[in-house]
Amino acid sequence: MPRLGDTPIREIDPARVITLQGQLRASAVGGSMTHRILMVLSGIMRHAVLRGRIDRNPVQPVRVVQPKRRRTIRPLAPAAVERIGRALLEADDMASATLVSLMAYAGLRPAEATALCWRHVGERTLLVELSGDGEGGAKGTKTGVIRTVPLLAPLGDDLAAWRAASGQPGEDAPIAPRANGGWWTSTDYRNWRRRRFDPAVERSGLQRTRPYDLRHSYASLIIQAGYSPVELAAELGHSPTLTLNTYAHVFSEFARGERLRPEIAILAARKAGPLEAA
Repeated sequence: MPRLGDTPIREIDPARVITLQGQLRASAVGGSMTHRILMVLSGIMRHAVLRGRIDRNPVQPVRVVQPKRRRTIRPLAPAAVERIGRALLEADDMASATLVSLMAYAGLRPAEATALCWRHVGERTLLVELSGDGEGGAKGTKTGVIRTVPLLAPLGDDLAAWRAASGQPGEDAPIAPRANGGWWTSTDYRNWRRRRFDPAVERSGLQRTRPYDLRHSYASLIIQAGYSPVELAAELGHSPTLTLNTYAHVFSEFARGERLRPEIAILAARKAGPLEAA
């Protein structure tokens, strides 16, 4: 709306998609939003194909330009992550401190971390198969890929401490449940960031940081340990091309540096002891 809202699906062809793309650019719609609009349109058309309404997806032949990243990735070092965690613990918020550890030391997206259940925690790995749907339920991951990530020893300690402190919840219980024991909604996440995470970052003396930046911290740990772009892509759950485009400067930074195991880097930053004693 309003450019294609009144157009029957059967009348939308590649030429109309190209025209729409040109109209969006002429209206000074940003590259990122233009890409999102065309991806939504492609999803609608793909569904129409599956329902037998049209023969082919008219967006597929059109070259949809992927916007280039404008914001340079600046991962938080383990010392900064630990400062945020300690600030949360000092506020008697062990649940949030554990959530920070999950994102920073397993590379989970916020929606994946809040949909993780205790049955997903193995002896050596975490199984990532769910993502919050924003409405208090769960769905597949953003890319539809089920993956496992290594359970780093410091994170394993954090999870064990939190499970003991929360009364040993059952296998199907979320690790970070909302008040009613279910998965978070989008409102829960926004409130958590505004009321819990942002104040902890401020108390830590750090510059403005998003919860999603913690995922980049994990990526930098893995890169410093010597992982390749293909291996990192498998850990993060997206394509090697996107991984390299996002983290090329981080790979360059550590290309000739000393290899360092993630556990060693985290433990070196964790001078105050394990999570439950911080």
